[in-house]
Amino acid sequence: MQSIQFDLHKLGWKAFEDLVSCILKETLGQTFQVFSDGVDGGRDGAFYGTWVGTGFGNDTSSSFTTQCKHSSKQDMKLSKGVVSDELPKIERLVSKGLADVYLLFTNCSVSAETAALMEEDIRKAGAKFARIYGAEWINHSISSHPSLRRMVPRIYGLGDLSQIITNQAFRQAKSVLDSIAPDLACFVPTEAYRRCAHALRDHGFVMLIGEPASGKTMIANLLALSAADEWGLQTLILSSPEDLDRQWNPDDPGQFFWVDDAFGSNHCDFNRVQEWNQRLPKLKAAIHKGARVVFTSRSYIFRAAQNRLNTNKFELFNDSRVTIEVEKLSDPEKAMILYNHLKLGKQTKAFRRAIKSFLPSVVSVPKFLPEIARRFANPQFTNKLVPNEVRVVDFFSNPTGIMADIIGGLAPAERAALALVFANGGELPIPLRLENPQTTNIITSMQSNLGDVKAALSALDDSLIRISKTQDEHYWKFRHPTIRDAFATDVSSNPELIDIYLSGVTKERLIEEISCGNMGIEGIKLVVPPSMFNSVLDIIDPSGNRASITKPILSFLASRCSSEFLGLYFKSDKTKANLLDLINSARRYDNSLTILGRLNENGLLGDDLRIKVLDRLSVLAAINYSDCFIDADFVGVLLSQEENAVRLSVQKIRFYSNMNEIIQDIEDSWGTDDDVDEAFYDVTRLLERFRDENNELYCAEFYDEDEWQKSEQFIREIETKKDRLKQKQSEAVDYEELETEEAQSTNFSSGRSIFDDVDE
Repeated sequence: MQSIQFDLHKLGWKAFEDLVSCILKETLGQTFQVFSDGVDGGRDGAFYGTWVGTGFGNDTSSSFTTQCKHSSKQDMKLSKGVVSDELPKIERLVSKGLADVYLLFTNCSVSAETAALMEEDIRKAGAKFARIYGAEWINHSISSHPSLRRMVPRIYGLGDLSQIITNQAFRQAKSVLDSIAPDLACFVPTEAYRRCAHALRDHGFVMLIGEPASGKTMIANLLALSAADEWGLQTLILSSPEDLDRQWNPDDPGQFFWVDDAFGSNHCDFNRVQEWNQRLPKLKAAIHKGARVVFTSRSYIFRAAQNRLNTNKFELFNDSRVTIEVEKLSDPEKAMILYNHLKLGKQTKAFRRAIKSFLPSVVSVPKFLPEIARRFANPQFTNKLVPNEVRVVDFFSNPTGIMADIIGGLAPAERAALALVFANGGELPIPLRLENPQTTNIITSMQSNLGDVKAALSALDDSLIRISKTQDEHYWKFRHPTIRDAFATDVSSNPELIDIYLSGVTKERLIEEISCGNMGIEGIKLVVPPSMFNSVLDIIDPSGNRASITKPILSFLASRCSSEFLGLYFKSDKTKANLLDLINSARRYDNSLTILGRLNENGLLGDDLRIKVLDRLSVLAAINYSDCFIDADFVGVLLSQEENAVRLSVQKIRFYSNMNEIIQDIEDSWGTDDDVDEAFYDVTRLLERFRDENNELYCAEFYDEDEWQKSEQFIREIETKKDRLKQKQSEAVDYEELETEEAQSTNFSSGRSIFDDVDE
């Protein structure tokens, strides 16, 4: 590949050190200890031992010292004076046995003749071997090693991407880069990011979890970008579990699946969790065949989903190597993130100088978030900030309150601009037009006019909102999802704004963002009061016939609607009866059963329909090998203790009498790509639960010895069948193992403050 010129001068001194460290690992084959002895210690990195790899011919056993020289000026040439200043330090290091080999790395241009003269001076100072690597060598290393670009993804934004990545991969990567370009220059490859990059390479799967504003989407974008670059994978964004069925091609290993907000965007969608459970064997097979997969989820949503994820079918959900919390940042990482945003942001030198001494205190904030650092670097977020330590630290430790104050202090035109973006589902078409009556209504109600709102949209660009581009359209979008969340909180306190929101929101957006009544669910953007329930009903079902209920609406009704709203929605017996056909499993988290249970608890179901529900529950319990009657999941909700005991007895009789048919059905649906133990998991678990119940009754008159013997026989039959299937599987072609290599370990610098030149 032709060497590409990268804008290395845009890197700070610390970022340049980190880049050199990665180059040493990826290009020369060594892992260095990276540190700083202070401003004039004379070495930025060290290695002691036998150098195994490229760069010096035969294996070399010596002490190695590296020094980095970075210039923020473009197209600089390395002057001889830079090396002359280092010579006394080199002599001291040599005398201590620390610099048999001395390597200097710089982003300045270095000619071969100049390098030879400088290397001779270094040898005269005592080093046995000296070498200088300039911008030309570094640019060539970056151009030649996609794995290096994966580890330092910020450099994607420092060169011409069309020269790095070609054809389909370029088009894919370009679309990703366009969406993150404003933030890429500030990105810091944290330990969490490096763990993600290695997990994706080694295991083919990453579960990214973190709070809002912690950087999950940025990391996922960069993983998609490097996957297109390094492996030529095409990114496919899955918006639902069903998309995996449609888009996975078993014959095409070149697929990168990105599932954003895998278990719900604002709250845990248990129906979606169950749908993923059903597809976990397929997901596992896709990874084995070469696909890479990234899931993202907000922390509180993932915690809620964990208890219902079937980790027996997908062990990686329990693997700490791939489940990565992105907001766990070290203090040096926080400092680097803060430095990059301030250095590359829009704050004046006077502001940076005024707050410089408080920045170490900011780094100590436990809930430090990258998005808040970006806001701190923008004067529009800090124009009312008093530059003292208490206020600066509070900006980072109380971001929700700060954002509420910022939105509350906006001018009418600016609030109207945000309201238009909010009311249009987060995507306001450009240019702004008045054909839509809702647009005029919002602008008028917020005491503004079209001209001022257009000016406000431009003024808020890259602070609270940004322009999003598609092939044919341009839109105004919120700069970050947390800004939309903050504005939604503001809307919730204003009935007039709620009414405006309901007048223009789509059904799809509505059921993602609101709750009808306060259900105490974290992440809800808007709580609609009972006085506006009928407006919500009109949006969900304008015809009013309630003839069909889609899965998203079913989930909305089950998890985010009060009993009062359910009573309004299910007024007719026909509407309630429709829920019977929508029951998919005999599980507590089945949305239809959840709704039916709540209706029954509030006296709204009726006994005839309740019995039909129980009959359907019994059929599904037998088909799905459910333990709902053993664990009495629905006692007190849909049936009594006595009814539960009767139905459990019937289930056990059917279970033991159909042993051979059950085993044969499992074998018929099993494929060689499927895990054998997973295939028998549900039936084995139910069998164990029946045996546990017998153990509990061992001394009681109800103990059934015949039933125990049947269970023993059932277990033997299952184990025999599993052994045969595993033998059959072993005769098939083995999967290729994903490549692995040891992750790079890097110690961050200490000594010189990273904020030394933040105000320059």
